[in-house]
Amino acid sequence: MSIENIEKFYAMAFKNPSMVEGLKPAGDPGFATLAVELGAANGCAFTTEEVGEWTKVKIAALQKNELDDQQLEAVAGGKRDWDVDG
Repeated sequence: MSIENIEKFYAMAFKNPSMVEGLKPAGDPGFATLAVELGAANGCAFTTEEVGEWTKVKIAALQKNELDDQQLEAVAGGKRDWDVDG
């Protein structure tokens, strides 16, 4: 359940980056603690240990050049910042 909460929090943050503006980089020692606090403030409970494991999985995927679900959705959905008619 908690890993699901991390994924839920990640999806919320992906859609609203301002909610994690103060979050430190994943390699920073304070990252997990702050992520837990931000997650709890947004209704997503998880532990620092779970953040550590989740982060390792995400970093490994990035090193293999794999897209996560949110990144894949953005590419497949054709999101863009420009207007064809404009």
